[in-house]
Amino acid sequence: IDKALVTKAPKAEMRDLSGDSLKFEKGSGRLEGNRVVLFANGSATSEVRLTSAGRYRIMVAAGQDEAGKEAAKMRLLINGKQAEIYDVKAPAEKPAVFVVEKTLQVGPLTLEAQFTNDFSDEKGPPGKKDRNLQVHGFRVEGPMEKVVPIPLPPTHVRVFSETPKSAGDERPVAGRTLYRFVSRAWRRPVTDPELARLLTLYDLGRKQGETFEGGVALAIKASLVSPNFLFRGEVQPEPNNPAKVVAVDEYALASRLSYFLWSSIPDEELLRLAYQKQLRKNLRAQVDRMLADPKAAALTENFLGQWLQLRNIDGVNPDQAYAKGFDDSLRDAMREETERLFTSILKNNRPYDELITAEYTFVNERLAAHYGLPDVKGPEFRQVSLKDTPRRGVLGHAGILTITSHPNRTSLVKRGKWVLENLLGTPPPPAPPTVPPLDEGAAVAKSATLRERFEKHRSDPICSGCHQRMDGIGFGLENFDLVGRWRDKDAGFPVDSQGQLATGEKFKTPAELTGILIGSKRHLLHENFAENLLTYSLGRGLEYYDKPTVKALVKQADKEGGGIRNFIFAVVESVPFQYRRGDGKR
Repeated sequence: IDKALVTKAPKAEMRDLSGDSLKFEKGSGRLEGNRVVLFANGSATSEVRLTSAGRYRIMVAAGQDEAGKEAAKMRLLINGKQAEIYDVKAPAEKPAVFVVEKTLQVGPLTLEAQFTNDFSDEKGPPGKKDRNLQVHGFRVEGPMEKVVPIPLPPTHVRVFSETPKSAGDERPVAGRTLYRFVSRAWRRPVTDPELARLLTLYDLGRKQGETFEGGVALAIKASLVSPNFLFRGEVQPEPNNPAKVVAVDEYALASRLSYFLWSSIPDEELLRLAYQKQLRKNLRAQVDRMLADPKAAALTENFLGQWLQLRNIDGVNPDQAYAKGFDDSLRDAMREETERLFTSILKNNRPYDELITAEYTFVNERLAAHYGLPDVKGPEFRQVSLKDTPRRGVLGHAGILTITSHPNRTSLVKRGKWVLENLLGTPPPPAPPTVPPLDEGAAVAKSATLRERFEKHRSDPICSGCHQRMDGIGFGLENFDLVGRWRDKDAGFPVDSQGQLATGEKFKTPAELTGILIGSKRHLLHENFAENLLTYSLGRGLEYYDKPTVKALVKQADKEGGGIRNFIFAVVESVPFQYRRGDGKR
């Protein structure tokens, strides 16, 4: 609030920046007591932040160690621009003060004193062999009597859309200002008792010498540490009976909708419709409007980060010996590829299946080179075809393949588990604590393929149950290395990507695995997507009694075309999203 609102008139300040607080480069200067000695062509700098615009007086105190025929020369820079050049003739022990006046704006002020004519002569007279510039410090005074009017920031103008015309008008204007701001912050109309308590703080601020704006700012600060702002509270049903299920009011519905799609508070249109009790009647139109807004990028980023674990890409660090060239720009491109595919499908309301089967993707030059895709130049992302390539959908995305690998090799277990858990919603049970690790010794790695080592590993009856479910899927993705590049061989052995699901379906390639997922497993894909979308929208885990809702969501979405937007429509129209029950507290 202090940054967003201007609550005080500009007033003159004086700030001393002593020499021992200045910055300088080693090798060109040293600190002696409370001053910087520049013995080479270096500089002494300092920075302050101005809170008011106006005319300022800048002073720098400096002296010289004399040598040669010239006086030490000092260039004064203000915010990186030359202000003056001075001949510094005063001795170091009795520095001269150099003054310049400048009109400055609010923000950081950088001051720099540069030594520009270093000189030394070993044959010179005693005490005059080496010319140095000694900077004792800066002083900043102002703004002076002629204050430059401050352009009010947009945030201030939005909050104080109304100004009092007289002293008697101040409190009513303060009340209306607080009502508008706090109703937005609390995502519902402020009640009369709540507004009265906030105005008490306004009154307190005024009694303690605050300006009108300062008193309002004090009350606004209180509103932002209130549970009404920090928590998404909703009005309890009356009477407060845990067995009673009622529709949430339209303000709560606006909040649920905005945090689902924007990860932020409702905008004015949502609150206006809630006030008019028209939001439910215009729900689909509002979803379309909100998804067209740039703020909807939060849904893609946060939902994919949670559901597909895409946010884990920030923490992976593949071994450069096995993933040469992997860097932050490639990591960012991997994340953006998946986010752009989801956004495209959402924007065009394409079927959810396309996330798994898409014969196109989004790449820039860096990612295209990683995939071996030709004719992509520049850092901009663009849509490209994947026809005649083995990649399809998110299972061919380098980001997903990287987060499901080890730092030095692929992982059948991680990839199989990811598909079971994140796409099919059928996670395997945790591994028993007594399971021996896979033998990864160098001699073993050179003598057997990864498939042979895993088949030996899962021959143990303790391991076979879970590994049979995970490894079969993992084998289908073995043509992709630990950072998602296509390969035909692994450590000199041909890659064998044939596998079998625990339910008996067999495949030989990644494309055939994808075909099984959208074929016999399609119902699981849709139910799991609906379950994750509902979980994200509600901000809670689902319970057994939510199962009928999940099946109803899938049925409704599929009936309307199966597009991702159809799933969103089904979620926001569902009973858990639209209704609540009492919590039983009296």
